[in-house]
Amino acid sequence: MNPYSIQHILVCILLILLSFSKSDITDQLKIFKDEALAEHENILKFWKNYTIDEVNGGFIGQIDADMTKHPEADKGVILNARITWAFSAACRYTKNPEYLTLATRAYNYILEHFYDHDNNGVYFMIDYKGNPTMDRNQVIAVAFVTYAFSEYYRATQSQEALDYTLKLFDSLETYALDKENNGYFDAFSKEWEILEDMRMYPGDKDAKKTMNANFHIMVAYANIYREYKDNKVKKALKNLIEVLIDKIVDKERGSCKLFFGEKWDVVSSDDNYGLDIEASWLIWDAAQLLGEKKLIDEIEPIVLKIVDHCIRYGYDRDGGMMNEGNDNDGVVNTYKSWWVQAESVTAFLNAYQITKESKYLANALLTWEFIKKYIIDKKFGEWYGTVGKDDHVPNLEEAKIGPWKCPYHNSRMGLQVAERIDNIIKELEN
Repeated sequence: MNPYSIQHILVCILLILLSFSKSDITDQLKIFKDEALAEHENILKFWKNYTIDEVNGGFIGQIDADMTKHPEADKGVILNARITWAFSAACRYTKNPEYLTLATRAYNYILEHFYDHDNNGVYFMIDYKGNPTMDRNQVIAVAFVTYAFSEYYRATQSQEALDYTLKLFDSLETYALDKENNGYFDAFSKEWEILEDMRMYPGDKDAKKTMNANFHIMVAYANIYREYKDNKVKKALKNLIEVLIDKIVDKERGSCKLFFGEKWDVVSSDDNYGLDIEASWLIWDAAQLLGEKKLIDEIEPIVLKIVDHCIRYGYDRDGGMMNEGNDNDGVVNTYKSWWVQAESVTAFLNAYQITKESKYLANALLTWEFIKKYIIDKKFGEWYGTVGKDDHVPNLEEAKIGPWKCPYHNSRMGLQVAERIDNIIKELEN
């Protein structure tokens, strides 16, 4: 039997149900919501049970796929910001006080060890005792802490959290914004002097501006504006949306350009299907927050074209989204990463809500089946980092917990699925 026939049968059945039976599809969606929320709880339970650093504070910096802990590993600010976001969002949604305790632990650890109070920036890496080992202001990291603090503010209404959120916003606007060519530069010293070498790690592409940094600043600003309706934030958010659709999105191809020089000259032609599919729904979300019909009308075909491009070139017949490709070579990284699958589910649901085209809802369910079957680690919990294209064998050399491996994309997916399915069901029942 073709190994993908079951998944194809599932999609065909779903398409039939979408055409003929609202009650059947409602039941299917309720199951989807329940499963996603149950997995959301499992993910956060894993982090509560296995990742707290009881000796040195905060959370352990690295745990291997076989659950070997490395308590003396360096700790990354992006990991800790994502932990803060994940537990803050979970607390806001569920009202579970345990989540608030863990969100506060992560938030306080960032303030005590990662936040540079002299310069209103953040250290990128620290050692396990809390001493900076990489003290540069990597702009994507500053964006993630801003995003995390704004979510903590949403959950707690803490004035302190809002104050620190706005301090980081001011730093980004004062130092990182390119006031001549627009957009944001990628990396600065701790004193906010622009760096010659912008790379976070050896092997990264050295570029003055990146899609990744500008996109995540937009996400952070949208989250501030969601709760704090400030005109400066609104103006900066709108500008970033326009930067993304004017400078970064290739409207003809339906993909995002990744690396740029100072004046937006493109220095890479590769596609990153994960970043693209994630951007599709978060650009839409940001535009919805602004509520400007002209902007929303302009963005709608753009975000849908991004989703369709990812489906055409990166989406495999088993329901998994592959990592990277380009026009010349096709898919050049066929691994299927945990976070890409999570973002694909949310993006497909978002595309369905915009268009009401059943193919997108079918894809969301198909990718969720892929996640359940191949990505969730049924032995230890949490998710594998990547699995192979066809054999679906997990890469056990990849850490379970590390500077980028976190409870963020997958836990956010759980909450997005729950909220979006509630809205979809309401529309089906009306």
